[in-house]
Amino acid sequence: RVCGSSTTLLLLMPASLLGDDDWLAPGFEVVLTEIFSRFDADGDGSLSVPELQAFVRACNGGEEMDEDELSQLSAFHVDAKGQMTRRGFFEMMH
Repeated sequence: RVCGSSTTLLLLMPASLLGDDDWLAPGFEVVLTEIFSRFDADGDGSLSVPELQAFVRACNGGEEMDEDELSQLSAFHVDAKGQMTRRGFFEMMH
């Protein structure tokens, strides 16, 4: 498992993660959407800091982002509440 996703991600070759336009390949977007949905606990379409920290803990052996790392999240797309959108999650994973 990779951060709670299916093993599909593990089967993709790194070159297949990006499309010809240097954006995420459609298959990779499907996998990231599944991951995003699993950590969007309240189902509101965005990741709050606690939801994002749950994702980070799952990926990093229980370690969370520190305040400096959290402050850098504004570089990615967020909603009106300052929560990371699916687009922002894609940008972060790009």
